[in-house]
Amino acid sequence: MDRTLILIALVVALPATSGAQGVNSRETKANAAATEACTMDGYYEAIEKELTSWLEEAVSASQEIEAQQQLLRLASAKAVGTPKAIGYEVLTELAAERSKQASTAATKAAEPLARALTAIASRRAATAVVLKLTVPQNTVQYTHTANGRGGTVLAQSRSDTAKCDVTPEPPATLKSSCSAEKANFVAAQKILTALKTLKAIKVVSSTQLKLPKTTTTIEGVGELSHSTSWNTGTGNKHCNEKAAQAPDAATKAVALTPITYSTSAITVTTINIEQTANADEDKDIQPANDDERSSIISDKSLAQAIRSAQKAYTEPQKPLNNEPLVDLAQTAAARAVYDFLTKGTTKRPTEQADAKKVAQLIFGKDTGDVGTEFLKPLESDSNSIPTSDKPITGPTTKIAAEHYNEAMAYYYALNLKKTTTASKSGTVKKGDGKTESEEKTKNKKDGVKSRGLHSH
Repeated sequence: MDRTLILIALVVALPATSGAQGVNSRETKANAAATEACTMDGYYEAIEKELTSWLEEAVSASQEIEAQQQLLRLASAKAVGTPKAIGYEVLTELAAERSKQASTAATKAAEPLARALTAIASRRAATAVVLKLTVPQNTVQYTHTANGRGGTVLAQSRSDTAKCDVTPEPPATLKSSCSAEKANFVAAQKILTALKTLKAIKVVSSTQLKLPKTTTTIEGVGELSHSTSWNTGTGNKHCNEKAAQAPDAATKAVALTPITYSTSAITVTTINIEQTANADEDKDIQPANDDERSSIISDKSLAQAIRSAQKAYTEPQKPLNNEPLVDLAQTAAARAVYDFLTKGTTKRPTEQADAKKVAQLIFGKDTGDVGTEFLKPLESDSNSIPTSDKPITGPTTKIAAEHYNEAMAYYYALNLKKTTTASKSGTVKKGDGKTESEEKTKNKKDGVKSRGLHSH
């Protein structure tokens, strides 16, 4: 067979590895690893971290772009009258647009992401309580204490009755070893890589949540029906008739064996987020009136919170640093400035100019990116802004971050003064690069020529 055909056959036979399948695979593996207290805690912890990162990214992007807009606005004010003036002005407008988009995205995402964080944290805590906190790691011992005659469950009118109080004191499990589940713990935490497209989530369902199953056994020795009184047995592990006796020596005694706890009846299950979000609410959890409060968030509320967070998430806006100048030349703002500078302000052309031509006029070149050509120079330039004391000095990046208002006021006043002076002297530049005086001279000459032609 031809080697090319063999290669094609092998490629066709290979399993597909599309992005969607990759996400599903990560989701499936993480869900399969979350099966008990340790792995479920790591699972929910990872989701919390990812939701937090979404929120932080949105806020950080908004702040970063806002700071860049401020830097570019100051650079634009400083660059008035220089070859880069137009470029900085256009970049300022583009940064302002992105800043607005980033701020809107952050505001829109804040509420659903916060709600999802609360839902996950609530379910994480409830799961830990049910699977670990209320389940003692060691067998719980009883304390037995004789409590006179009579009874509350068995017949009380007989003379041969006796009571023995049994008091367990189970400690809360405040920490436990997860070493046996280390591999699954790591696998379960990878759920964060699939959260954006997560279809199913692991839970101890709100319909199954219950306290651990407890088991103990009543033990008796000897004929107890003729007991006249009981005493606390030696070691407080039983009650026996007459004087206290050791457990292994008692002839008439009763005892309860230590309690054992089990969560085997509490199963971790997978719920479909979309289906659960649209399902009916669990009536056992839903408060009947304003005086009732739910002790746990329901599966439905959890699913709705996750779904809302997924819908609210958008890739954060990026600052302009790495944007090629030729790409930004194709934006509406850049093209509008180009058209008005080259074609006048009365009517814009129907056909768009070549992006490279736009870039050359607006940015002075059609190669390079914003960071290299416009931002990097602002890190090493110099400024000297007068104050009542020492002048504010340093590169534009530093001044934009620390003395923005003072710097803007200075350059605004400086540019206004230049414009006023130029206007009085007739040297204000027109859109075609000519001054007002040059324009008047040209019009005067044209008028003379026109009159001269008509005189002949």
